[in-house]
Amino acid sequence: MSKNAKLMVKPVLALVVPALMLSACGRTEPAKNMDDITLNSPDAVPALPVDKAAEADGLNLIQVAAGNPDFSKLTEAVTVTELKDALAGKGPFTLFAPVDAAFDKMGQERIDSLFDTENSSALTDILKAHVVEGKLTLADLKKLIADGGGKATLKTLAGTSITATLDQDVIRLSGPGGSVSPVTMKDVAAANGVIHAVDSVLAETPALGASTAKSSPTPAPSGTAAAPSGASDAAKR
Repeated sequence: MSKNAKLMVKPVLALVVPALMLSACGRTEPAKNMDDITLNSPDAVPALPVDKAAEADGLNLIQVAAGNPDFSKLTEAVTVTELKDALAGKGPFTLFAPVDAAFDKMGQERIDSLFDTENSSALTDILKAHVVEGKLTLADLKKLIADGGGKATLKTLAGTSITATLDQDVIRLSGPGGSVSPVTMKDVAAANGVIHAVDSVLAETPALGASTAKSSPTPAPSGTAAAPSGASDAAKR
């Protein structure tokens, strides 16, 4: 390249380079402010998981359960029993929480009877049969099962036992009366323990209302007068 050609290139480059830089700057997206960021945006800060948020906010087991619509019947049941204060205490506890569908399996008539304040003692025992002292995560349960040679026996606050086994990486719980349920939701942590959801009630439900049931006298056949008082005794004599 001649000396004159080299001298011409320099001014051209001096014009082109700034132009390219301005063009690149023109294509740059404007800076985003926080109002423009949505939860679906890659720029969004992910929300804390439910369990971590509960721990951060200091929510107890009952408060965490109350925040989940699947535990509405459980929350209602706890409010009419003496267990409410216990599960709001320091703990820690592991709550195997029956979802609404678990209560539905009992039938509406039995649910209504159990939730009656007159039967709060029976309902308390049923709920206690789903609570174990100590915080047992899913990993803890699997370790207990492995250490127990394939099963772990967990003593509940009701004095009953829950047997935990592992079936293809799914933990199954067996309670009194042949009740069985897999763990359908795991490791929902609270400030005073952890919740695992179950889809069946892991307790025997007592027969309710039998003591208050009144037997009705058998009506006399149509057209037949009822026997006068003392007639049967006279016949025996």
